[in-house]
Amino acid sequence: MSAAFSDFGPLTERRRVEKQRQQRRRVMFAAAGASVVLILIVMGGAAVAYNASVQDEESDDSSSSSSSSLSSPSGGGGSGSSLISVSKSVKVVCAQTDHRDACEKSLSKAANASASSPKDIVRASVAVIGDAVGKAFDRSALATSDNPRVKAAVADCKEIYQDAKADLARTLRGIDAGGMDEVTKRGYELRVWLSAVIAHMETCIDGFPDGDLKKNMTATMESGKELTSNALAIIEKASSFLAALHITAASHRRLFSIREGEDVEKQPKVNHSGTFLGERGDDSPAPDSYRRLFSIREGEDVEKQPKVNHSGTFLGERDDSPAPDSYRRRLLGVEEDTAPWVNAPERRLLKGNNFQSRLTPNVVVAKDGSGKFKTINEALNAMPAKYTGRYLIYVKQGVYEEYVTITRAMENVTMYGDGAMKTIITGSRNFADGLTTYKTSTFNEQGDGFIGIALGFRNTAGAAKHQAVALLVQSDRSIFLNCRMDAYQDTLYAHSKAQFYRNCVISGTIDFVFGDAAAVFQNCILVLRRPMDNQQNIATAQGRADGRESTGFVFQYCRFTAEAALRDASRPAIRSYLARPWREFSRTLIMESEIPAFIDKAGYLPWNGDFGLKTLWYAEYANRGPGADTAGRVTWPGYKKVISKDEAAKFTVQSFLHAEPWLKPAGAPVKYGFWA
Repeated sequence: MSAAFSDFGPLTERRRVEKQRQQRRRVMFAAAGASVVLILIVMGGAAVAYNASVQDEESDDSSSSSSSSLSSPSGGGGSGSSLISVSKSVKVVCAQTDHRDACEKSLSKAANASASSPKDIVRASVAVIGDAVGKAFDRSALATSDNPRVKAAVADCKEIYQDAKADLARTLRGIDAGGMDEVTKRGYELRVWLSAVIAHMETCIDGFPDGDLKKNMTATMESGKELTSNALAIIEKASSFLAALHITAASHRRLFSIREGEDVEKQPKVNHSGTFLGERGDDSPAPDSYRRLFSIREGEDVEKQPKVNHSGTFLGERDDSPAPDSYRRRLLGVEEDTAPWVNAPERRLLKGNNFQSRLTPNVVVAKDGSGKFKTINEALNAMPAKYTGRYLIYVKQGVYEEYVTITRAMENVTMYGDGAMKTIITGSRNFADGLTTYKTSTFNEQGDGFIGIALGFRNTAGAAKHQAVALLVQSDRSIFLNCRMDAYQDTLYAHSKAQFYRNCVISGTIDFVFGDAAAVFQNCILVLRRPMDNQQNIATAQGRADGRESTGFVFQYCRFTAEAALRDASRPAIRSYLARPWREFSRTLIMESEIPAFIDKAGYLPWNGDFGLKTLWYAEYANRGPGADTAGRVTWPGYKKVISKDEAAKFTVQSFLHAEPWLKPAGAPVKYGFWA
């Protein structure tokens, strides 16, 4: 028998078996599809159009503090007789939340039978937050006291409320951008913004001194936090089951009466295995954008990257040789499509030394007068209200003693210096002198899409002055490369939203990396300094206040080290720890990092008694060094010890931050997977 037909019999049998398998799969998918149809129909019965309720509230109280800015767009038809009982449907949807009573009460109040899409109930779950948050912050403004710290806290809350409103508003805009498929695609982003709303409320509370007033403020904020938690849960669940079963906008059209004129993004055809079907029905590769929609990572090959030393220099096999051109192109994304807010020169800024010469800044700041401005604030004040693309500010070598704020309106700013030990921004504001921690920062970064390169941030207040922040970051999609942050307590306040740090040095004593951001630190050095003799060191204090938040700290391929004064054997010994839980659901992972022997064997320190020990999430993976042995670690329920690679994979840059769409175009060096 010829070779061409030698396997005909087995092949026929395999095809018969495969055909039977496909038939079974069709039955399974049909059953699953029917289940999803029922789920979506129930959700559709609970769908709401918040505009009607907002209009009713505004007619009763025209001075409502938040409803006007958070009301939903007017929506279309459908009668009550065409929908399942709203009250029953609300109960079904709210069953997945942690605060069911608050969910049912708020959504039942906002429910309107004219809604026809599951997107409406998602939108309503966010829209109802506005009123509760507004009332809570209004209460903070009523706090009266001669205590200067109370006055400072009230001022903080007034400012922070604007941040909370802005993040709620953009969450609603994100939901309004398309159909339910858009909510699915942007689910992580929406949850980042909603997590920030909780962070804003917690920051308002933090400013008040301990006592009855602080307790009252905590109780006042509770409703807003519960409703935000519910919205986080609803968005998370909607995203996961819709994405998992590949429900597209077309499916939604068949299941629900879509409002006239609603623009639903056209989706490619997809078979049940998730394979993209081209125009002729062949199994063509799916477009990248569509694969990202469902987070398809199958077959992804994480490319082996060259070694990099802690200064950010590429290490060849024997020396600091340049990285291969092919790798540099991949690393910097120079062959990728450019996002509209990133210009081509910026993508190449790290291709070699002396990157400054490769960029053309909009303005130059120089203390010696060789630039257009002598201070950073002068340059910021002169920024145009509107500009296209990125706004580049080159800050030449020098020590700049000024307090800098990149406002929310200053988006897509790149600020770069001559080196983290050459271009230094410094201040000395601190808690001991009467300021809230939130107001002690030397550099406050609020504008989305900020990139900081080769800059030094300092707070020189010293250990005796307690909380003194060098850098406060509360913007989304912020990137810091080859930077340095130096202070003692509370050096880096990674406040909220998605943040990425690479090749940075961060030094301090107590909780010197803290906040409620979703932040990944890659190839960074954390330097523990000597505190006062009656103190102890804690490197990190992540502040996740609700278990539904998408936030947490990930330290990957980092190194913990100590300054000489801390290692001085002639002075009293200081205990040093990796982390402690600032908030109840604090989440921190240390992986592929070097932990030295001076880190206490327990690894972690309680915040206050048993606070958060059951609800926090701390873990380690593939760490090295004498301090990486977990045999003597704490035995808290929330400490997971060494987790599996599959579990750790959930916290790599792409899985945890969903950052490829904004890191690649920015040209940031990044490892999306594991180092090993």
